[in-house]
Order: sequence, then structure tokens, then C-alpha cells
Amino acid sequence: MIKPLLLPLLLVATPLHAENIKKWSFALTSTEAPSYVHLHEPMVSGAVATVTFRNANVHSTDETFTLTYAGLDVYFLFDWQYMGTQDERLTVEPPPGYVAVPYEIVVPENGVDYVHIYKWEGM
Repeated sequence: MIKPLLLPLLLVATPLHAENIKKWSFALTSTEAPSYVHLHEPMVSGAVATVTFRNANVHSTDETFTLTYAGLDVYFLFDWQYMGTQDERLTVEPPPGYVAVPYEIVVPENGVDYVHIYKWEGM
């Protein structure tokens, strides 16, 4: 049983709602899918999580954000119109002890790409 005096400490230390998806909801047409970065269950053997980035025509600035899946907090850097192109770059920075493969992807407009996160086992 949790002692009543410890309950406030647990509530402060626990996020109220950890997000595992970042959506940009503006769409040019009602049938266009939203742009998103989703941190979710692994899609390949050996990975602990997978990142799916769907790039649509809705961005207008660089951003940084953190997503959480299964207790894993992953930091993202989003570069809008990377190197003067219409493409967007997503850099994935998992916490210490994990590695992102690849660590960044450049996705064209209306494209989709993936990053897989693995527990670092050393060399």
C-alpha cells in the first residue's frame, strides 16, 4: 500500500500523459492524411521501438519535441525544408543506452520513412 504522504511525490514524478505521436493536423484537402511522427511498437526483429515519419505539406518551422513509448523517452529535431529543399529532415536522439538506426532521415513531401531504435549492446 502507498503511504498517503508519498502519493504527491509519485504524482509529481509521473507524467500525466506521455505522448507517442506528434501530429501536424492542417491538411490542404479534406482527404489528405496528416503529417506525423509516431514512436511505436518495433517493426523489425531486435528493435525496442520504431519511428514512423509521414511528411505532408503542412510544416512551416523547425521544431524539437520528445515522444515516449514503453517508458522510452526519445528526443526529435525536425528540420523544415532541409538544405533549401521541400524535404524535411528528422533526427532521432534516443536516451543513453539506446541507438537509432539510422539516426536521421530526410523525407520528401508526401513520403514516409522509418527509424528503428535498439538497445545498445556495445561493440
